[in-house]
Parts: sequence; C-alpha cells; structure tokens
Amino acid sequence: MEASDRLASWKEIATYLGVDVRTCQRWEKSLGLPVRRLDASAKSRVFASKVEIDTWMARVSSKPGAAESGVPVSGPSTELEDWIRRRKRLRNAIHLGLAAGALLVAAVLLTSFRGRDRVPADFHILGRDLIVTNATGHELWRKDTGLEDLRSEARYRRGFQQRRMIAGEPAVDMPQLMIRDLDGDGRVETLFAPVNEAGTLNGKLILYDDRGSERWSFDTGVDVVAGSRRYPPDFAVDGFQVEDLDGDGRAEILVVSHARIESPTRVLVLRLDKTILGEYWNFGQISDFLLRDTGRGGRPYILCAGQNNGYERPCLFLLDPRRLSGASPQDENSRFVGKAPGSELFYVLLPVSDLAKLKGPGDAASLIDPGPSGSFTTVTQFDFLKFDFDADIRLLAPVPSHTFQRGYAEALSNGAKLPPLDVRRVAAELAAGIRYYDGAAKGWVDHWARSNPR
Repeated sequence: MEASDRLASWKEIATYLGVDVRTCQRWEKSLGLPVRRLDASAKSRVFASKVEIDTWMARVSSKPGAAESGVPVSGPSTELEDWIRRRKRLRNAIHLGLAAGALLVAAVLLTSFRGRDRVPADFHILGRDLIVTNATGHELWRKDTGLEDLRSEARYRRGFQQRRMIAGEPAVDMPQLMIRDLDGDGRVETLFAPVNEAGTLNGKLILYDDRGSERWSFDTGVDVVAGSRRYPPDFAVDGFQVEDLDGDGRAEILVVSHARIESPTRVLVLRLDKTILGEYWNFGQISDFLLRDTGRGGRPYILCAGQNNGYERPCLFLLDPRRLSGASPQDENSRFVGKAPGSELFYVLLPVSDLAKLKGPGDAASLIDPGPSGSFTTVTQFDFLKFDFDADIRLLAPVPSHTFQRGYAEALSNGAKLPPLDVRRVAAELAAGIRYYDGAAKGWVDHWARSNPR
C-alpha cells in the first residue's frame, strides 16, 4: 500500500468518507467497511486503503440494502442510502461545477484572446498601403495613402512611437507613426503622417480608431508669407509627440511641419479632436525638438533646434506649449506677414565656423542631446561643433569636437584657406558669436537674455 493510498486512523477514514467515526465503526461491523488492524487486539491501530474503500463504496452503492460483508441484514439501510444519495449529489455538483468552471475559464480565455487579437500593435508598409497588425503580426486593417513613393517601412520604424537619435550621425528621427491608447479610453488609436520618401509632400495628420475607421484628418499646410515671398500650403510633417502639455490630465498632440520650399516651419499643439490650441512659426526648418521639464513648474516645454534662414545661422528656441503664438524674431527681409512677435521664452542664434562656411549656407543645429540635470548639448550639422547649454539656454561652453578637428585638418590638407587650427581660439570666437534675442530691447545681444520674460 503506497503512502498516498493509506488512511492511517479512524479520523482519516471518516474524513475520507465524509461521515463521523462512529458511523465508520458501525459500517465496519454491519456492512463490511474494509478496515485493517496491525494485530487482533481491540485497541490496535486501524488503517485502510483508499482504493479498497472506493471499491467497497461502488459495491454498496449498487446494492444499498445488501450486507457486503456477508453478514445478513434485515432490510435496506436508510442511513447508508441517505449517505450514498448525498455522495452522488456532491459528486454530480462537483462535476457540474468543474464543467461550468472550465467553460467559464475557456470563455474568459477565448474572449481575452479575441480581444488581444484585435488590438493594434504594429504595422507594415506595402507599396502605398499602411497595414496595421496585432502583436502577432496578423493584419487588422489597411489604408491606401495614395502616395506611390510612400516612405519605406524602415524609415517609419526609425522613429516609430518615440523620438530616436540616429546612431553615428548628428541627427534624429521623430515619430510619424504612433500606435497606442492616446486618449486613455482603453482602445488603441493610430496616429499617422503619410509622407513620401523624399519628405517633401503631404502635410496631413490622420487619426484612426482601433478598427481602422478614420476619426479625422488634419492638414498642417496653410498659405504663409515671409519677407517678400508667399509659401503655398505644400507642407510635410517632420514629426509629432503626444503628451499632456497643459496639465489637464488629457494628452495633446505636438506636431511640427515645414513648407516644401525653403522650409518655414509651423509648430502646432492640437487637442485629440484636432482643435488648434496654439501655433508658432519659425523662418527655417526644425531639425529636432524635445519635450522636457526645464524646472518651470514640472510641466514640459518645447526645446527646438534647427536653422533660421533669415540670418543663415543655426538656432535654438524654447516654447511654452500652453502659450504658443506668433513667429520667430526676424529682420524686415524675412519677417512673417500678419504674425505677431513670437511667444518664445528664449531664442538663440549660433555662430557659423570658418569650416562650415566652406560648405555654403544652410548650417543647422541638428540635434538636442539632453543631460540629466536639465542641461543639454546641441550639435551643428556641417562641422559637428558642440554647444553646451544649461536649462535656461545659457551657454556653458562651445566645444570643437574631434570630428570638427579632423574635418578642419582635412580641409587644410586639401588647400582650404583657413588659419591654422587653434582649438582655444576657435572656442573663444564661437562663444563671442552667440546671439540672444532680447525681448525687452527688441534686438539681438551678445549676452544671455530672455526673449519673453515670464
């Protein structure tokens, strides 16, 4: 008899049968309940086999009035029949409960599986189609963008869901496709900017629900005049971010798009119903933007890096997303027509090095590399100069990087008319070339100043 089959006392036998000890002892005498003893004495310890008791129960259940031990009885045992009926009812209830429980679990699992099976999680680009899939890659729905040269899947993945720095390059990729629960209703939306491979067409932003139905389409392109030139509404979306920008507990959309020709840029904050909460214009394309807490109340601000075409310089500026308005500070030749002075907190023009001038106009601050304490570094596109700033956009140091120094040495070896490289001289000239827009003085100054004091 294995240990798992053994019942080692009257109490264990009674518990196994679901009756009291006296009933077990009576059944041993009258009905032959198979109980064993270590010896023949009355006080000997008893034990029993579960298998033998189960066999006995099967026999007495089929003949409830019979004495299975061979001892004659006068008639059916009412007590035993009641016990058998109770056992059968309990067994049937257990079986029904187990079956119902199994069905319930199966239903819950099936519902859960079907629910997960319909949740948008990933995507593919095939030709001009956007295909949205679940987490296992099963297609849920697809949309024809109408763009024959729709940006490749690899390009969309580089910025999928969040801003990412490009390894080995002074550049970043911003999200142009986001699949997540944007409004907190438990359903996953898809926010999509259908952009062509060259990045010059289609300034639309489209929001789809979890079943692929279009909630709305928003065109970021508008007519705008800067200086003496009119720019038609042919815009492309550079990227977007979704975050609670005003502290109301609901997410808003920050979207940046630029005009196809010479790139005046529009910075927009939209509600999730595409209502415009604010907009800001910069005369030049933005290469990178970053939402970060700069120590002003724990809410995010928009830090932008790019170029200002009016001054042919790299630029940096800081925006309060709750007070977006107006346009960048420009001279008469590049001022936006019909736009008020901008609401930027700071606006900085970076100098252009002698090395960058060899490559012509159009140098830009190409990325923002944030530090843990609120400070950050920006890097110029043409020559990889680094400029370190604190959280208040106060210059900490210009840094002629090793990449800059190698490029400078290569230019000298190729006969470029440059003075011999002196890193300290270059750093001093760069620091002296920084310009801040002073909102109080309404002009550019060579020292730290606020554009719009708060």
